[in-house]
Amino acid sequence: MTITLSARSDFTLDNCKRVAWGGERVVIGKSAKNKMKKARADLMKPVDRPDMTIYGVNTGYGHQAKQRLDAAARQKHAEEPTYHRAAS
Repeated sequence: MTITLSARSDFTLDNCKRVAWGGERVVIGKSAKNKMKKARADLMKPVDRPDMTIYGVNTGYGHQAKQRLDAAARQKHAEEPTYHRAAS
């Protein structure tokens, strides 16, 4: 049997057990995909605004925080691991 995840209520311990130990398939339902698409569009609105700075999202890190990233640079930035930038 396949478990369809369409809402938060579908994330149950029983469904987790069925997938993790029972090997059942999981698919993302159409309504969940539509919600994710809308949420992503809502998230991207401030990211794409030229007057809004979101550290590490549309800028670099650390000494590059004042460097604004265009769409291509944001994509490359997102694909790079951040562990080597950590300092403490």
